[in-house]
Amino acid sequence: MHKHLQGLCAFFNKPYTYNPFLTRVKKKEHKSSKSNQKSIAHPILLILEAGPLQKHLVCVFLCHTETLSPEKSIDLLCVFRNEEWTTMEIIILGSGTGLPLVDRASPAFVLLLEKRFALFDMGPGTLRQLSRAGIPYNRIGHIFITHFHPDHTADLVHFLFATRHPPDLAKRRPFTITGPRGFRDFHKGLERAYGNCLDLRPEIMEIKELAATRKDRIGYEAFDIISQPVKHSDPSIAYRVEHPSGKSLVYSGDTGFCPEIIDLAKGTDLLILECALPDNEEIEGHLTPSLAGKIATQAGVKRLILSHFYPEVLETDIAAECRKTFDGELILGRDLLHVRV
Repeated sequence: MHKHLQGLCAFFNKPYTYNPFLTRVKKKEHKSSKSNQKSIAHPILLILEAGPLQKHLVCVFLCHTETLSPEKSIDLLCVFRNEEWTTMEIIILGSGTGLPLVDRASPAFVLLLEKRFALFDMGPGTLRQLSRAGIPYNRIGHIFITHFHPDHTADLVHFLFATRHPPDLAKRRPFTITGPRGFRDFHKGLERAYGNCLDLRPEIMEIKELAATRKDRIGYEAFDIISQPVKHSDPSIAYRVEHPSGKSLVYSGDTGFCPEIIDLAKGTDLLILECALPDNEEIEGHLTPSLAGKIATQAGVKRLILSHFYPEVLETDIAAECRKTFDGELILGRDLLHVRV
């Protein structure tokens, strides 16, 4: 199979970069004519990429049919990767806002770390975007919510409802949802609105809260989380993810310019900032390209990703505005962008 894929890459003059994180597996079951044993045909979504700033060239390659249980499909794909899953990688699932755009979903990204998957925010359509990225929603082990606005939380309802699907629930590993102080009350409000449609056993779902008025910290098995309140709705927090390797990333959620986000982002390897509006349309609680650049410069970050774009800012030269205050590596976020930290 790989010989064919390498030839295909050579045809397009692209390096061969097979990545199971970006593999969509659609299982088509059929019974063999000689037995009742089911087989699974695996279409593979191959990503050919020449760098993080260039558009992905996507093509579909159909693997041979083989007998395989569906729940083992992800593990099978992992054997093709030439390195351990010890790196931190992200996929931006939604680079837009609450306004519907054909090419930009609402805010969300997934962190890939040591065979673990963590979601940060869950705007409308996050689960569908997760499927497009080839990551089963039932493999999510952590969810981190920055604040309670609908464009950052709406698909939490979808996630909880889908998790109750009996075949998935029977095999579901425990997961944790973390948010600012007040999240438990927010969740109880959803349960009141939807009745028992969102009920999950406590041994399946755990809720944790972080301080909304000061810096806070919580440790998990593979990483640590540091949170800091930021300048948006009350409560709103930003997150810093720290890995034992020394790598880190910071995600602002929604925020205006404030010393708290600069402090949290000090020296981080990757800073993901909202960039809602153009420089000439600044409003309280949101950033413009030049303000985002100013934060990145003062924090001394190595790379900056801008996201959370309203249509107004998309009509401007975002990079040029940001370059007025930041001269480091700049990445303009887009849906399904895959970046290694």
